[in-house]
Amino acid sequence: MKRKIYLSLILFLGAFSAFADSYKSNNPMSYPYYIMGEQKITGRSTSTLNNIEYKGFDSRDSLGNIIRTLGGKRTIDEKIRYVFPRISTSPYIDLENKELQYWRQLDGGVWMSDAESGNATSDKKLDKDACILLVLDQSSSLGDDFSSVKQGANVFIDEMYKASSEGNIRIGIIYFSTMDDTRFFDITPLTPSSKSRMQNFINNQSNTNKATSMYYSINKGVDMLDEYVKNMNSSNEYENAHIITFTDGLDNTSQIEEANLYSSKEVYNHVEEKLKSKKINDKLIDSWVIGVQGVDVQKVQLDIMKNQLESLASEESQFKFLNNMSELIETFSDIARKLTDQWKNLSCTSALNHNGLVCWTLGERPKVKKHMLLGVNVGAGFGLHRLGYENYWGEYEYESVSKVGYKMDFGVDFAYPITTRFGLGCYLSGFFDTGALEREGSSDYRYVREGTRSGVSFGLLTTIGNYHEKAAFMAGLGCSFDDWYEDYFNADIRLGVLLKNGLYFMTTMSMGSAPYSMTLNLGYNFGALFEVK
Repeated sequence: MKRKIYLSLILFLGAFSAFADSYKSNNPMSYPYYIMGEQKITGRSTSTLNNIEYKGFDSRDSLGNIIRTLGGKRTIDEKIRYVFPRISTSPYIDLENKELQYWRQLDGGVWMSDAESGNATSDKKLDKDACILLVLDQSSSLGDDFSSVKQGANVFIDEMYKASSEGNIRIGIIYFSTMDDTRFFDITPLTPSSKSRMQNFINNQSNTNKATSMYYSINKGVDMLDEYVKNMNSSNEYENAHIITFTDGLDNTSQIEEANLYSSKEVYNHVEEKLKSKKINDKLIDSWVIGVQGVDVQKVQLDIMKNQLESLASEESQFKFLNNMSELIETFSDIARKLTDQWKNLSCTSALNHNGLVCWTLGERPKVKKHMLLGVNVGAGFGLHRLGYENYWGEYEYESVSKVGYKMDFGVDFAYPITTRFGLGCYLSGFFDTGALEREGSSDYRYVREGTRSGVSFGLLTTIGNYHEKAAFMAGLGCSFDDWYEDYFNADIRLGVLLKNGLYFMTTMSMGSAPYSMTLNLGYNFGALFEVK
């Protein structure tokens, strides 16, 4: 009866594990990237998404807070749209031209994929007004490397144009060498026609003057941005003002007459304070600085140069000091990507009349490599032996005399993974133990024989759990026979844990007509070498 109960329990656990594996394949939370929330209809054309959870995604408001609640609006094709601002991914994945899969949870907790009711797409199109100023060194110390400055500026503008070609991004350019020869391209909305004019301005520059008026040019640039934003006539929300500065040396000529600042230290302190505290339309300026050691920068000046440039950046991560000029073009491109990633939105649609959990997923569920269990184990333990003898009628009887003996066994275990969470197979072991007791002769004799018992055990073995990635529970049910008690057998129960690294641990308990015993086994799964479908 007990064996039937144990067998039924193992089969039930196996069926449950197989169901769980099947359920997992229809569960959006098993995907590497998802956004999930509880949709609540608030009106004919509105809804809210509450208790938003992210895996692999991140969406934040303008203050840097993770978005946990979001409002949705009805679309022309009768869906609800949610727009997640400043969307990012980790690990990074390019969302361009990616479409997310939409899921909604039905009554009873069942998830259903519903491509007709929803999906999600991403873009970097900026719907706010951003103002950007490039402040670029064109001193003669750059030599032929000045071509990299022009290429980097062109790459930056190309990236900005991808984010918006409708004038939302406004770009100005300042090239500096001497103060008198500072060259300006006024801040202008980026459109197809203005893009061409900007890049013509960049490509027509040359570097012949031996001076670096960087602080003077940054000061002028901040004033340009401030004046432009004050007079900007736009119904769009203001995003921010950004300054990207590049130089290959220390400032050596800047003065600010209108502020009566003539020494380099005074000018530096003024510009640093202005970048840190000046607000344009109630927002601090976002400053990026790129530096590289030019031919006229001595080794003893290098630390001074790095410290001064780093203090001009809004954050430590926004200061880039290059090893050489070959890194400049990619650095401009990287800054452009970081800026446009801040503007990236994810537009998700959902069923118009659904109340309950919804989810958008990206990527494919990781396919778990399945391996069979093909292990070898050894074990040691003890057995409790009772004095036994064959009576007059040929029946085996026991007396109250008992003795503890030692037991050792070795065997092989096999289970085939029917699913990633359930395997079914068998085991076979050989064993021997000491301390077996038997009366020699009839019941009238008092001589007790003691010796070594040997035998075999075999039975059903299951694995329950995902040992391909984590760990699994092992359970076995079988029987054992030996060379002393020929007409009797014991019922064996095996319980253990199989680890991802191949090791497994078991305990085997044997009970019945023959001696009681328990062993602890250590094994290794060589089946990890064999992948199965």
